[in-house]
Amino acid sequence: MKIRIACGAVVPLVLLVLLLQISIAAEAGTSAGKLHTATFLSDAYLIDKKYESMVGPKSKREFYLLDSAEPELLWIKSIEVHIVDAEDPDLEKPKFLTCHANIDFISLNGHRKLMGWNGRASPRLFTLAQGQTEIHFPDGFGLPVRSDEALSASTQVLNAYDEFIGVEVRQKITIRYIKESERTEQIRGLRLIFTQAIVSHDEAPRYFSMSSHDHTEMVITGARTEGMTQLNKGEAAGFVIKDGLGRETAAHWIVPPGYDENHTVMNRLMGLHQDVEIHFIAGHLHPYAKSIVIHDMTNDRLVFSTDIESSADQKVLTKIGNFSSAGDPIMLYADHDYELVTVYNNTTDSDVTAMAVLNMYVLDTEFDADANGWRR
Repeated sequence: MKIRIACGAVVPLVLLVLLLQISIAAEAGTSAGKLHTATFLSDAYLIDKKYESMVGPKSKREFYLLDSAEPELLWIKSIEVHIVDAEDPDLEKPKFLTCHANIDFISLNGHRKLMGWNGRASPRLFTLAQGQTEIHFPDGFGLPVRSDEALSASTQVLNAYDEFIGVEVRQKITIRYIKESERTEQIRGLRLIFTQAIVSHDEAPRYFSMSSHDHTEMVITGARTEGMTQLNKGEAAGFVIKDGLGRETAAHWIVPPGYDENHTVMNRLMGLHQDVEIHFIAGHLHPYAKSIVIHDMTNDRLVFSTDIESSADQKVLTKIGNFSSAGDPIMLYADHDYELVTVYNNTTDSDVTAMAVLNMYVLDTEFDADANGWRR
């Protein structure tokens, strides 16, 4: 078996032990069709010390989900990430060694054209992270990609404990999909939109224009970004965001000891120009996070909240609850204002890092497989 890596070269599978490993298997079918599995192994990471979020060993590889003679439509149904022994990928290590695993399109413009998208879009397909290590879309929904679309996997580990120093691990990523040619029931397409908490880039409060409705400017509460390690600091890591007046904010910040609450108006970040129908929500937070909420400011109504579980010592996240529309979807309306409210409680005596992101998989109203000639 062979697979294309990076710019499209054909590489024998045996050589991928030095690159990004992949294996393909077909599993028992779902009600919508046979489920196929693609499994990837990251580079080996030697954990040689403790790492906070975003500073541990990392790598990035390009890959294709399927090496097919002719391009075909695939419906991604789920993704999981596991931490495994570097030499024995069947030997699992604690999932809390995961910092993140990001899957992106190499060519966003190419995917936009294939999907028929006219509005703004993100190259991101998935972010898996500590506490949120798997995503399973509800029955009847999937993320459409074409087999000839190049993807990238960016993986990174972290470590909060001395006992894992000296351990060598890999990330094992498993993606399951249904081929359009084998689909037996309707699958509706999803696309990713996201929102995130924004804080002032220094200790001075900032006003950041985020909406075109009632709340045109909302004070950015929360903590500073000054004092972060150089790799984590906003301007070094590309996290700084400027508004139209040149005022700087960041999506990655530090929380000093104690309670920290952040309010960010979401509309402009999401590009919410029409009503959206959400069928899955996955969160990305750092340790010491306590809650993340979507609040409808127009109706003063709670739209979404998640349960967050941590280890007894609070050093790692063990669970970030998600939303899956087994019944009704969550609706966001273009004529409403929404804010993301995030709470951290730093119980240590030193600063900790923080992020707060919600990845929302919404019904893709622009994609039409029939119009693109992808239906069998």
